[in-house]
Amino acid sequence: MKVILSIIIVWIFPFQNIYVSAETYTDEKHHFSLELPEGWVEQDIPEIDGAEYIAAFNKGDVYPYILIQQFSDTGNLKELKNSIDDYYLNLNESGLPISNVTYGGSTIDIDKNALLYSYTARNENTGTFEAKGAMFVGSGISTQVLFYTDLTSDKNDEDFNKIIEQFQYAEGNKVINSDPLVDTVAKMLVTAIIIVIIIVGIAIRKRENRSKDSL
Repeated sequence: MKVILSIIIVWIFPFQNIYVSAETYTDEKHHFSLELPEGWVEQDIPEIDGAEYIAAFNKGDVYPYILIQQFSDTGNLKELKNSIDDYYLNLNESGLPISNVTYGGSTIDIDKNALLYSYTARNENTGTFEAKGAMFVGSGISTQVLFYTDLTSDKNDEDFNKIIEQFQYAEGNKVINSDPLVDTVAKMLVTAIIIVIIIVGIAIRKRENRSKDSL
């Protein structure tokens, strides 16, 4: 399994607006949709060595902005968590022009079937920034939403939360998760029912044999 994770090292030129976004952004080609908070606009997709993006949005000249990537194979959520944790815990030694990386860790959100994570770092050109990520695991694909901010507004947290809350895959790419406890109980019930059926079957067979013997 290989997950290509990327960060924007230098982004100091103004964004080029394409259009003022509608409230809901739908990408039929990549099978997902999300809700854009007020003031966000879609941008030209940046060309950055080693990273391929499928969508970009921003709400200012530099920060905050969002980049979206999609992958065909990231493994399950546990494998994904191990991969992302390892990447960001070693980001200070990556050779990239950033410093003071502090990884905030990652959490698995079962309801969203996503991995949520964050880190802060210092960019030598734009100063300290925070990055929040959400990797949504779908059927056959995973989509990473990367949210970058300069830490100057609590509204940025609200925007990020709204975006990930409303993210969803098209019907054919959704993964339906069930509660592990419910699954375990259901399996135990099925097993118990099968055992009862077998016992009843054996009892009936013995009774039939006794009836035959008595004739």
